[in-house]
Amino acid sequence: MGRVLWAAALAYAAWIGVWFALWLAVRDGAWWLALINRVVPQMLAPAPVMVMLALASRSRTAVVASLTPLLILGIVYWPYLIPRVARSADGPALKLMTFNVLFSNTDHDAVADVILRYRPDLVALQEVQPEMMAALIERLKDVYPFYLMGAEHPYGTTAAFSRHSLLDAYVLDLQADRPAVVLTVDVAGRPVTFISAHLLAYGLEWIPPLEFPTTVTERIAGQERQARLLIDEVRKHDDRVILACDCNSKETSGAYRILTDHLTSAARVVGWVLAEPTFAGAQRDTDLQHIDYVFYRGDLSAVEADLIRDTAGSDHLPVLAVVEMTKEE
Repeated sequence: MGRVLWAAALAYAAWIGVWFALWLAVRDGAWWLALINRVVPQMLAPAPVMVMLALASRSRTAVVASLTPLLILGIVYWPYLIPRVARSADGPALKLMTFNVLFSNTDHDAVADVILRYRPDLVALQEVQPEMMAALIERLKDVYPFYLMGAEHPYGTTAAFSRHSLLDAYVLDLQADRPAVVLTVDVAGRPVTFISAHLLAYGLEWIPPLEFPTTVTERIAGQERQARLLIDEVRKHDDRVILACDCNSKETSGAYRILTDHLTSAARVVGWVLAEPTFAGAQRDTDLQHIDYVFYRGDLSAVEADLIRDTAGSDHLPVLAVVEMTKEE
């Protein structure tokens, strides 16, 4: 039995080590690796168990080897595994929401109620239909007089609402089925650029298995092209930039890594906080499988990153983040 446990621990450690090396080197460079990269939390979940099996085998080699997957788990997901102390904003703060409302959702009032309950400064929406947008404009007009919607799409498009006056607003072509919308707003005399985006989904449940190689390769290329276009746009702005995104990308995806080469994820900065969320009905955004994000750059720092449990008829949880702006001298 000890030999079996020893072999299992070594085999698992070898597999995780090979995956990690490939992930660092080529990201989503092969279609099959991209599929593996979408299930990394499940793949690393046995790591603590394998350490116990190695200890049971009484083999020093197995024990040392079994620590490799545990170390890799920590490297990839440490913000969500190591508790930290909550902090509040010392300087001016911006509250941000991103929410994929689901293209088939007709509960306009429920979506409006969620937004009005938390009253973020800026709201990014995805999969918005014209009927939903018209209803939201009417319900939110007293609080959110500024807004923009992208070109219509059968499965909904992107939109954004702002409590702050607009300095600029335009639709950004991402060379895919949905554009992004970009608002530059005035926040106490300081410009902030806010982007609502929705990257391509894999949608493999509708693809015959034999078509996986071609389809996954095409969709990886599409997602990464969109991510690069977003970064090109971000780099045009010298001011503070916030990207609120249904990225359809796990943290181990190539598209996510393109974005985070230039932007910071609010969820990773806040991480696992040893305190109740500031907002009622919220939970910490520490889901290792999340695909909805608030990213930022400039003189900003995240102090809160939560998921709102009220889905308002969607299959996504709204993300609510707070970023602190550096105090002006």
